[in-house]
Amino acid sequence: MLAFGVGEASGAFKNMAWGVLLLFYYQQVVGVEAALVGLASRSP
Repeated sequence: MLAFGVGEASGAFKNMAWGVLLLFYYQQVVGVEAALVGLASRSP
């Protein structure tokens, strides 16, 4: 289980960083409310 977790760490970090970047972009540059961006970016 630990080996699977370590192998997925880089992908999880990339996805988290991309999500934070998109949240910042949509909120600060585009002007969309953070709650709406968070609602739209939730995984199914």
